[in-house]
Amino acid sequence: TVEFTKDDSGTEAAPLVIKAWRDPKNPADWPKLVGGVVVPDWKKSDFTNKALASSDLQVYEADLKPLGIERKFRQIYLDGARQIWARYPDFDAALPYSGGWAYVEGERPPMYKDIDGERTDTVVLREKDQRDWSRPTDGEVCIFPRYNWWNRIEKIKEIDPATRTITLERNMPYAARPEDRYAIFGMKEELDAPGEWHQDVEGQKLYFLPPKSLDGTVVTVPTVDVILNFRNVTNVVLRGLELTCAEARAIQLTDCEQVAIEKSLVHDLGYFSGAGISIRNGRDCTVRGCDLWNLGGHGVEVYAGD
Repeated sequence: TVEFTKDDSGTEAAPLVIKAWRDPKNPADWPKLVGGVVVPDWKKSDFTNKALASSDLQVYEADLKPLGIERKFRQIYLDGARQIWARYPDFDAALPYSGGWAYVEGERPPMYKDIDGERTDTVVLREKDQRDWSRPTDGEVCIFPRYNWWNRIEKIKEIDPATRTITLERNMPYAARPEDRYAIFGMKEELDAPGEWHQDVEGQKLYFLPPKSLDGTVVTVPTVDVILNFRNVTNVVLRGLELTCAEARAIQLTDCEQVAIEKSLVHDLGYFSGAGISIRNGRDCTVRGCDLWNLGGHGVEVYAGD
């Protein structure tokens, strides 16, 4: 992360301008800031599971130790395109919004009916969706609880096989009700479809079932939460940059004034609670003429307190 503080501020008459340098030989190129590292030296892996054992698919692996990566990440990119964290059910490219989901056990009650004692930290699986996961706490549940217009992604605390009940690490704002759609991310047993990957955090290994040959490709993983972090900064202009591959945000402004982000590209980064650009408190900060796409959370988020 590149940190900017009050000492880096410009003035109203002479703002600090951070702008792209254009190569005369390649004027269409954008200077790119990548919040991660390239993962090299891929080799065929003997990684297998029940689904792979009966297929011709080949998993590849890379050692993360030389890169010093010890923490868990939730995204990887192949030639700049986000790949799929191993999941159940598998992503359905033909039905990217309505397909690739499992559904909570039971019969749906009226959406707007409140239910006394309803828990907001559990998800009950249908019998056909019960799986044999060796490390359930590796997983996270992506679910649209009760109402269908927004979702949550929560870590798994435990699973009770007898009742097919997942308990989450924390409560959700709403309960997971029967027929609510969900998917499970992060289980090694679910690495079974092209484009999926799994990280062995303790073993510092990355396993990938690539959708195409890895020859001549670039695989990147995020190593920072935020690429550019501005705190208590005033009178700054950021113009003409491309930012990609970060665990949470490309640019964060906290308690800043008169900061403008202009004509920049922000894409392919962030997880559930992330954003392309985050503005927290401050005054007179602007985002204009930027393109933002393929973000895990919000495009531009603004928090101004009460």
